[in-house]
Amino acid sequence: MLDIGFIRENPELVKQAAANKNFKVDVDKIIELDNKIRPLQHELETLQAERNRISKMIASSTPDARAALKNK
Repeated sequence: MLDIGFIRENPELVKQAAANKNFKVDVDKIIELDNKIRPLQHELETLQAERNRISKMIASSTPDARAALKNK
């Protein structure tokens, strides 16, 4: 299996290698999907980091502040 970074950096090489092995693969579609998923992955990681930060704050906050933090 090829790393997506390698495919992203060498699409023509991957296309040629696949053609040489008589393997049909839509490299352009793979790159298109990768371009769509990367921003979503970044957003997910940002939201998870925020959740973790708030969880740590809940542990050391007052009971009144906990309710507000939990709503976030």
